[in-house]
Amino acid sequence: MDIMLKKYQEKAVTELVEVTSSLIKKDDCKPICVFQAPTGSGKTIMTAGYISSLITELSDVDLCFLWISIGKGNLHLQSKEKLERYFKGYPKVSLVEDDYLGGKQIIQKNEVVVVNWEKLRNKDSTTQEWKNTLMKDGETVNFREVLANTRRHRKIIMIIDESHIGANADRTT
Repeated sequence: MDIMLKKYQEKAVTELVEVTSSLIKKDDCKPICVFQAPTGSGKTIMTAGYISSLITELSDVDLCFLWISIGKGNLHLQSKEKLERYFKGYPKVSLVEDDYLGGKQIIQKNEVVVVNWEKLRNKDSTTQEWKNTLMKDGETVNFREVLANTRRHRKIIMIIDESHIGANADRTT
């Protein structure tokens, strides 16, 4: 990652990495770390720096990342494009609907998978069936199975972008 972080951004990234490292070492089932910063402070670049630093600092820990964004205004696509620019090829950044529609069975080490939250969580109000093919049971592997397969091999760090929007909905857990 060639982007130069400002001093306050470097400090935030360092603190996030330290907290995450201690949480991973505790081996708690579902530890939570919250990162908040004002609009315009560079949260996406700081989070990209955090991901890069975690990969370097915790190279002995098998990690992958699930970047969940709201779909309004195609924020998930904007996030993916920014991350690809920041990372310049490593780590790999994937879009769930492009790369995980029945083909892949596991998220690779250090891979960042970007997800449109609204598309992923929608169920039919009458039947409670998943609306998105990625989530439906069928002949191919669904994304729920991909996550279960991945958890058997590596730790998933879930990053919820704009978590104040929809994070408390019924199907967020």
